[in-house]
Amino acid sequence: MHWLSFLIIAYLCTVIQSTLLYKLELFNVHARPDLLLLAALFFILWWNRGEALIAAWILGFCRDLISAVPLGVSALAFALVAMAVMAARRVIFRDNPLVQVALAFFFAFLVEWLVVQHGNHSGWLGGKDFPQQTRLVFYDAVYSALLAPYLLWLLLRVTWLHKSHPMRAR
Repeated sequence: MHWLSFLIIAYLCTVIQSTLLYKLELFNVHARPDLLLLAALFFILWWNRGEALIAAWILGFCRDLISAVPLGVSALAFALVAMAVMAARRVIFRDNPLVQVALAFFFAFLVEWLVVQHGNHSGWLGGKDFPQQTRLVFYDAVYSALLAPYLLWLLLRVTWLHKSHPMRAR
């Protein structure tokens, strides 16, 4: 039953990410929040390890489908960073909003940085300079991190509403 909630959340985040959030740029620096990344963080924090890794990979793949990134790059980055966050899951207090902000920043910055590095090495990124890329990655991570407590709170309420509450971390 909880996979049905996952599919609904993944679909809604993908649609909102591809339609509305491209219009919400922060202070004309082209920084945008990443709902798919925050949804992946939710599943990483509250589902068991195997399901969370699959959910993160699927959400990364959804991000690949709606962006100009080559297929599979974001999915792999989501999965790699998800494993790092899951390793620290036992020693963090995941209900604390400050921890959620810090984890969202870490998750967003690493995923974006991995994607940008892949783009630099394979040549599909288009030759932007490194300081500009790093600044944009930083702004995207900050914007996503600031939205993290609100979206994670909302996702907890929605999944509890549908009787498919998240599993305890193992």
